[in-house]
Formats: sequence, C-alpha cells, structure tokens
Amino acid sequence: MRWLVLACCFVCSIAAYAQDEAEAPPGDESAASLVERGIALREAGQDAEALALFERSQAAEPSVRTLTQIALAEAALGRWLAADQHLREALASDGDEWLEPRRAVLESEAGRIGRRIGSLEVLGSPEGAEVFVDGRRVGTLPLEAPLRLLAGVVRLEVRAEGYYDLRRNVEIRVETRARESAELAPEPAEPEPPVVVQPDEPEPVVTPDPPPERETSNGLRTGGGVALGASALFGALALTMYLVRENNVDTFNSDGCLGPTMTRIQNCRSEYDRAKRAERASAVMLAGAGASAITGIVLFILGSGSEDSEDAAMPCGPGPGELGVSCGARF
Repeated sequence: MRWLVLACCFVCSIAAYAQDEAEAPPGDESAASLVERGIALREAGQDAEALALFERSQAAEPSVRTLTQIALAEAALGRWLAADQHLREALASDGDEWLEPRRAVLESEAGRIGRRIGSLEVLGSPEGAEVFVDGRRVGTLPLEAPLRLLAGVVRLEVRAEGYYDLRRNVEIRVETRARESAELAPEPAEPEPPVVVQPDEPEPVVTPDPPPERETSNGLRTGGGVALGASALFGALALTMYLVRENNVDTFNSDGCLGPTMTRIQNCRSEYDRAKRAERASAVMLAGAGASAITGIVLFILGSGSEDSEDAAMPCGPGPGELGVSCGARF
C-alpha cells in the first residue's frame, strides 16, 4: 500500500512539474531549452502543448532534432500527413550527429506513419490549371511531385479559366500511387454578335382604298352558328347530368341501401339528393339547348332571307325608247 501511495505522489509531481513548465513565461529561453520542455510535456501526455514549443524552437533555431520532435508530436496527435512530411525531411539529412544513431528507429516510425498514407499523381493539361483535393488547393499542373494523401476516397478537382472543370472521386490506397489524367476540354468561344445592316427605306406604296363592302347577313348567320353551338353544349351537359342521375338512382335502388332498421332513403340520403339535383340540372340544360337551337335556326333563316332579297333586287331605268321604263331582275 505504501508503494502505491508513493507511486501516485510521484506521478502527480511529474504532471505538476510539466504543467508549470508549460505555463512558464517564454522569456529569452533558448531553442534547446524549449525542446527539453517540450519533451517533458510529451512524457506527461501533453502532445499539443509540446508541439507548440517544438515549433517555436524550430522557428528560432532550425535543427534536425527539433524537426523530428515536431513529426513525432504530430503523429501522436493523428496529424499523419504533416508528420509524414516532417519526418521525411528530417531523414533526408545525411551525417547529422543526433540523427544517425537513431536513424533505424526513426525509419521504422516513418514506415508506421506511411502505412496510413498513399499518393496521387495528377497528369494533364492545360499548364497552370489549379488542382484541388477535398476543396483544398494543392498546386497547379504540372505538379512537382505526387501528392501524399490519407488513405480513403478523396474529391479531385481541376480548374482552368476557359475550360470545363473536371471533378471526380479517387480512391487512395495505402502505400500505393494512384494516377489520374486530367485533360480539360475547352469551352466553346462566344460567337461574335452579327452585324446588322439597316436596309434602305422602301418607296411608299399607295394602296387604293378597298371598295365599300356590301352589307350582308354574315352577322346574323354568325350569331346563328354561336346559338347552335351553345345548343350542342347545353345538350351535352344535359346528357351528363342525366347519366349522373341514373347512376345515383341505380345506387339508391340497389340492395346496399337497404338496412335492417333504417329505410332506403335514410341509408342513401346523399345518393337521393344528388339524383334530384342532377335531374333538375338536366332539365335546365335541356331547356337551354332547345332555346339555343330555336334561336340559331331563326337567325340562319333571317340571314339567308336578307341575302336572297338583295340578290333578287330589280333595278329599273329608262327603256330603250323615248318613253318607257325597263327593269332587270337578278335571281
């Protein structure tokens, strides 16, 4: 029990020391001091705070050791792409006194990080087209090197002014290079506006006045046609209402409207009412059809009679002799 209490006190003291170190004012700390404080924070499990100190140290005094610590902190935080990039940059340094004894371990860590990452090579035209991955601009065509991306499906977009955009989903596989061709199709050029040539003004054409029209019976016959058309419409409506009435009467007279305790009219009151309304409407429409038909026939007779009377006119004038009058009839 004593050993358990002592162990808890030791862990708490380490955490408190790391917290105090993280909260201490930066002052004029050296780059090496920032790295040591960052390592202490990482041992206490405070990777985000440690990463901030490593980045300050790298900005003040760049070194392979600090860059490696940045990559390891990023990996601990799940920032795999940044960790992969920074650790690759560190391992690319040859002859570093701090790196060489640790190269094998760091290369193994780089392999572990790389097992979450694949690459994408984008080829195509036009030159200078912008390349986006998941909405983030990553460069222009031609790309300097394949893109390092997390494994999974990404959204590739290539854009260029005057060309149709290319959009497609690409699957990135672990430690595998995907290759995509992005040949953008040019948009059609806007047609030039047509040249409008104003024609010469034509000479005015004098149109003789039309001869006065003879008053005919067209108006009467037109009215007759309208009246007969209305008669046909009324007749169709009357027939429709009659069919509606017959349908409701059949329903009312069916066995479905008979009940053990209620009368037929009590069970099917709505069908009875609809049949009565349809019967009245049919009678009204039928009367309208008859009135319209009579009106149309009368107007046609009047129109035809007036035209016949005009054609049968008998103009009279002086006869061929000195005395007398002659008349000519047209039939």
